[in-house]
Amino acid sequence: MQPGAALELKDLVVGRGSTPVAGPLSFSLAPGESLVITGPNGCGKTTLARCLAGVAAPLAGALQRPVNGVAFIPQSGDTDALVPLSVDEVLRFAALSSAANTAQSAMAAHAERAAVLDAVGLPGAQHRRFAQLSGGERQRVQIARVLLSECPLMILDEATSAADAASEQMLAAAIAAHARQRGRMALVVAHHPAAWVAAGARLLTLNARGTP
Repeated sequence: MQPGAALELKDLVVGRGSTPVAGPLSFSLAPGESLVITGPNGCGKTTLARCLAGVAAPLAGALQRPVNGVAFIPQSGDTDALVPLSVDEVLRFAALSSAANTAQSAMAAHAERAAVLDAVGLPGAQHRRFAQLSGGERQRVQIARVLLSECPLMILDEATSAADAASEQMLAAAIAAHARQRGRMALVVAHHPAAWVAAGARLLTLNARGTP
């Protein structure tokens, strides 16, 4: 492993249970960079994302993650619609884990949450009920939540799957720009990577065997 690398994989193998589904994989991601991972269904993209997020353990190889944590958006499920909170409350809970955000005045924190909602295309949505949003709008709130976090690594698994092409381009550009400006990293799983590549993300394509 290279000292100082924020995210680095060396011959990493991931699997479902004890069955390998992707790897060996070796790559690194530095602060300010974005990477989009694509490939056919079943090639292990989600399994890899879960491993990199710390939800699952690798089967083999070495993995170095940033010490200050990972902000992870898993694939959306029906449970999203059960969250009994307003949009602003969802974002406030996300900010509670941030020392910098908790040190902000209430007015400054509110303004930052509003600015992030603007950035993801949901201006003025603070008081809407999260459960009443469309699937695409809930995805945007989850992206806003990740952008508000201070974790150096953001992992988004199909986080724009419900967006149309124009919206996905806007969101990809916003996320990649945020990573560059804040010195964070964005690792994205997407079936349609064109918007992310256009926003400056590196592309990693896996084949059916889960290898590049």
